[in-house]
Amino acid sequence: MKNSILLRSIFIIGIILFTTNTIGQSAGIQKLLDKPEKMYSKTFVYGRTGDSKYIRKSQIKKGYVTAEDYVMPKKVGILTFVVNDRSSSSSYTAGGWKHSTTAKATKDGTSMVANEIYFNVIKGMKDSFNNKGMNLLEPSEYLDTEVKQDLYYNYELKNPKILTMFSGITGSGNSGPVIGYRAMPLESFGLKAAGKQIEARDAFFNQLELDAILIVEIVMSITGNAVYSIKSNLLYKNPASGTETFYTDYSESISVKLGTNLYDKNPEYSDVFITEEVEYKNKKGKTKTRNEAVGLDPNLYKLINAVVGANVENLEKFVLGKK
Repeated sequence: MKNSILLRSIFIIGIILFTTNTIGQSAGIQKLLDKPEKMYSKTFVYGRTGDSKYIRKSQIKKGYVTAEDYVMPKKVGILTFVVNDRSSSSSYTAGGWKHSTTAKATKDGTSMVANEIYFNVIKGMKDSFNNKGMNLLEPSEYLDTEVKQDLYYNYELKNPKILTMFSGITGSGNSGPVIGYRAMPLESFGLKAAGKQIEARDAFFNQLELDAILIVEIVMSITGNAVYSIKSNLLYKNPASGTETFYTDYSESISVKLGTNLYDKNPEYSDVFITEEVEYKNKKGKTKTRNEAVGLDPNLYKLINAVVGANVENLEKFVLGKK
C-alpha cells in the first residue's frame, strides 16, 4: 500500500512514535464525525478577520461597490498546505530519578506526513469548491509563467520575533509544507494589520492573479501521535479594489478552525496514526521492539475536508451577505 511505503520511510530519517494505535482510529475524531450537526455548529470556530461582515456593508453603503459586485471567486489558489509539528515527551522513573525524553519529527518527516495527508484530501477539497462554482488551483496550475514561479518561490517572508518566542514556548518542531509548496502562514507576512507589510503582501497576492487565496494549516505532534488544530483560511479579493475605500485588497479573511489546547498532555484528537510493533536491532545488537507508523486514520482526512468544506460555506454566506 502507498501509505505503508511512505510512512515507513519516515523512520529512516528519525521518527519513532511514543504511543500505540494498532486499530488506527482516533476515538476523538470518530466522536466528532458521528455527530456532524454538532461538529459544524458547536465545535468548529468560524472567523472573519477584521470584521469582514462590516467591511462588506460599509463599502456598499459608501458606494464603493454594490451588492452585485460581491460574487463567488472563480479562481482560488492554494497558497500553502502545511503541517506544523510539535515536539512530544515521555518519562520514566528509575533509581529514584525521573528521566524524560523529548522528540520531534525531522523537517523531511513532517513534509512527508503533509504530503500523505494532502494526497488523500485534495480531491475532496476541489469538490467542495467545484460544487459552489469555483476552481481550486494548486501551485502547479496557477504558477503558469516563469515570472509567477520566481515570485512565489523567492518572495521574502517575515519572521517576527514573537512567533519565534511562541514556538519555543510550545515546544515547536518543524514546519513541513507539501512538496511544491512553501510554508506561508499569514503571520509570515508580518504581524502588522496595515502599512508596508500589508501593501507588499497584497501586491504579491495580486501578481498571482487569483480571486481568492486558500491557506490550510494543520498543527500536530507526529511523534506524539496527535492532532491539535486544523485551520482553513480564505482571503477574498476585495471587489472595491482600485476605489477610494479604506480597506486593502485582501482585508476580507474568512476562516474555520478546529482546535484543542497545545499544552494538553492527552489531547482529544490523539491516535491519528495507524501503528504496528516491529523488531529492530539496537547498537549493541540486541533485539528490541518499537512502534512504526504504517498509515493515518482515514477519519482524519474526512475531518480536514469537513473543515475546508465548512469554510467554503462560510465564504458563500459572506459573499452573498447571509448571516
